[in-house]
Amino acid sequence: MMKVFDVRWAAVACLALAFLFTGCPTEVEVEPESDVGRLTITGFVGNIPTHRVYVFPQAINLNGLVAVNNAVTANHNLALGFIVGGGHNNVFAMTGRTGLAQAGEVWTGTGTFNVIIINTIGEQANAVNPMFRRATVSFANGSATVAIGDFVPVVN
Repeated sequence: MMKVFDVRWAAVACLALAFLFTGCPTEVEVEPESDVGRLTITGFVGNIPTHRVYVFPQAINLNGLVAVNNAVTANHNLALGFIVGGGHNNVFAMTGRTGLAQAGEVWTGTGTFNVIIINTIGEQANAVNPMFRRATVSFANGSATVAIGDFVPVVN
């Protein structure tokens, strides 16, 4: 039991440091009527301070907590998304992180990618309120629509 506790807190600390040192914005400006660079998650209920999404190439291993933490802290993501407009919205504005777009620019990637939802108040070992959920999503011009049910908790 102690090993799980240590790994969980180490992972949370790594994630917090990643946000601190990468200068992650808290809001992204995107044209209100734009269909470019948006991820819509149907059935999703979240809020600004606690949820964001990361888009990774399919080649990046995201199987398990350690792999997800390593990918996030090493900045292997191609795009980063924040909830648009505040409140309990289900649309994320996607901005470039590395690779396909410059940091801060609207992401316009096309193809199939791995997506991680990060809930900063979630628990790593709790499938009901997980810190991480993972899905494979097809994007066109940086935009996609996917159901929350397509995301599986990453809890071990």
